[in-house]
Amino acid sequence: MAFVHGGDIESYKLHYGREPLDFSANPNPLGVPESVKRAAVRAIETADRYPDPHCRALRQAIAAAEGIDADHIVCGNGAADLILRLVSVLAPRRAVLTAPTFSEYEQALRRCGAAIDFEVLREEQHFQLTEGILDRLQPGVDLLFLCEPNNPTGMLSDRALLLRVLRRCAAYRITMVVDECFLDFVDHPEAHTLKPWLCESPHLMILRAFTKLYGMAGFRLGYLLSGDAGRVRAIAGAGQPWPVSSIAQAAGVAALADETYRERTRALLPAERRLLADALTKLGFVVYPGTANYLLFYSGDPTLHIRLAERGILIRDCSGYRGLKAGYYRVAVRLRADNLQLIAALARLKEEAGWQSSASSTE
Repeated sequence: MAFVHGGDIESYKLHYGREPLDFSANPNPLGVPESVKRAAVRAIETADRYPDPHCRALRQAIAAAEGIDADHIVCGNGAADLILRLVSVLAPRRAVLTAPTFSEYEQALRRCGAAIDFEVLREEQHFQLTEGILDRLQPGVDLLFLCEPNNPTGMLSDRALLLRVLRRCAAYRITMVVDECFLDFVDHPEAHTLKPWLCESPHLMILRAFTKLYGMAGFRLGYLLSGDAGRVRAIAGAGQPWPVSSIAQAAGVAALADETYRERTRALLPAERRLLADALTKLGFVVYPGTANYLLFYSGDPTLHIRLAERGILIRDCSGYRGLKAGYYRVAVRLRADNLQLIAALARLKEEAGWQSSASSTE
């Protein structure tokens, strides 16, 4: 059985009758912070009331954390909710996407009938964004989505190139949406974010979410930053009346205050990412140098995800991503014991199948 979306544990359980070890979704492997759990439990006491439709306390907490005025922040039911809302408000006729990238940008654009130009990222360049993106940004384009670091490749773009893209978008009145939901997992995220250019670039929007860094996928909580307060109001007004539950709002405020949790994450992820990347390489896979809490690799085996699922391990089959083919997979970086379990399972499969010592995505 194939699972077309990461984290589809319920489908796995229906098919196999047991809980998997899930490498297909990529929230923080530390799980929900204890401070967030406590805040959520306290918030249940007032769950008989409607939540604040304007997320005032949460936006103030985000404003303090991000160093931006609360009037330039809109909260939503995860980043996916905000993607749909901003596309509905902007109503672009033509947009530019990279391929591969997060599929929900394309889904939102197709829903509104936009034409899409794809900048295909090349395997031989490790799926790195290049200056070719500038040629895509011409008069008539209304919207550009970029994911930094990109999902599923984990690649970060050169910030000098991103600033050239930002200027090109300004010149042609193209809205530039940068998805930074995974940026806090990279080394020195402050050196890569475009947040310092928000106030001087009204055409720039940045997406963030609590889903990944804080392991809060089930809370459904994200936010958008924009230097254009008018656009923020329009996007806020495009959602349902109470888009964020009171429990999620309280959880978000608590998460932002938990510096200890963020320090534990920064200490954990780099070593585990290196361990997993080195092990996958030694097993003969082509591993791409991702910077986030997941890794893209090529195995040459289009059934690898199925054979792992039969052994209780769920990984992300990336053949459904535009720009990737069968044999590409994404795995989350998890805790040491889990990572070693995945490595051991792959080693057993290699021994059983007699894999060669190396794989090439161009074979």
